[in-house]
Amino acid sequence: MKIIQNTIILLLLVIFQHSYSQKKDENIGTEVVNVVKAYSTTISDAFKVKDTPSLEDDENTKKEDIKYNIFSFPVASTFTPSKGKAAGVDKSKKERLFSNYASLGVGNYGTILGELYLTENLNSNQYVGGILRHHSSQGGIKDLVLNDKFYDTSIDLTYGSQTKASSWNLDLGYKNQMYNWYGINQDYFATVPNIYNSIDPKHNFNTLYLGGNLGLEKGFFKTANVKYTRFWDNNNSLENRLVIKPNLSFNAFDTTIKTNFIIDHLSGSFKKDYSDTSEIKYGYTNVGFNPSFLFAKDDLSINAGAIILYSSDTENNLSKFHVYPQVNLSYKLVGDLMVFSSGIEGNLEQNSYQEFAAENLFVSPTLNIMQTDKVYDFYAGLKGKLAGNVSYNVKGGIKNEKNATLFKSNAAPDVANLSLNQLAGFRYGNSFNSL
Repeated sequence: MKIIQNTIILLLLVIFQHSYSQKKDENIGTEVVNVVKAYSTTISDAFKVKDTPSLEDDENTKKEDIKYNIFSFPVASTFTPSKGKAAGVDKSKKERLFSNYASLGVGNYGTILGELYLTENLNSNQYVGGILRHHSSQGGIKDLVLNDKFYDTSIDLTYGSQTKASSWNLDLGYKNQMYNWYGINQDYFATVPNIYNSIDPKHNFNTLYLGGNLGLEKGFFKTANVKYTRFWDNNNSLENRLVIKPNLSFNAFDTTIKTNFIIDHLSGSFKKDYSDTSEIKYGYTNVGFNPSFLFAKDDLSINAGAIILYSSDTENNLSKFHVYPQVNLSYKLVGDLMVFSSGIEGNLEQNSYQEFAAENLFVSPTLNIMQTDKVYDFYAGLKGKLAGNVSYNVKGGIKNEKNATLFKSNAAPDVANLSLNQLAGFRYGNSFNSL
């Protein structure tokens, strides 16, 4: 207890002395400090710590390999994902299709234009159909002296079947046409009285055909077309034609090779030539094939092939082999904006009385039916699209043809030696012949 009291007394004396000294030295006065030299700071040298410090340990601890093992076990889950739902799409209105269709139109000069289409499904695969067409006019063009009315009526029937593996159909048709050689030079015959009453300008065409088509999905034999046509008129002209075209396709050398075969037989006759001196007969038989293959890589596409034909002129006992190139090249210079195309082609075109009459309805039944030898047709050009609805196609080339078909107006008879009821209705300079 005595020790505690002495400690307290000593502590009070220290506190009292400290308080007295603070009050005594409270006003310490002022001092003037003269700076003789400005203080300049200095930076002591620094030492870079090494990236790889040296180890002074006598022995480094070896890194231990740590292996991890996962202990897995199945966990029962009660989560069931919800079924997805397709987003709603606005359906467009279903287009209404009709199995049968009919149309009728009338116009000036007593013109009638009518069409009738009929189809019927016999079962899930087979069907029948028919088309009836009619186009006619009663004529009546001002200042014409010959009858100018015409009509064109045709009927086509078909029966076929279509499955996933094959399709076929049979076709039968008939067409009857009547036209008039009304284009007569009235000034030329002005000196011949009543001549127009003796001219019968009517010309009738008749066409009967029978054909069929076959298509297969599997195998190298793909399609086959057969058509027989009989064509005649009211001037004792007659023509028969048979065309058979089988097509093959198979893969070889990493490309598709196609081969088209053709058998084309034509025979016909005209009662008299235009000079009315002798009968005209003609006949041709062509047998050949057309192999081709397609090579395509990046922007380059090449279709290379050839047509090899054996042609026989049956009326003149002449025959000849023909070989024609069939090469087409296409290269995209700037995508679809600019495409370079080039090629060289050739063929032996079989002309016929039916085709001439379809092209020029005022031909005379005295035609010179010959084959057109298209030796070559070389072309090159650019094509492409500038916008969605704007496109261009610039092309130039050179062509070599022999016996190209031309129509020439037939000469009118000499009016000085002309007598009534002497000439046929097409011999008054009002018809065309072929060259």
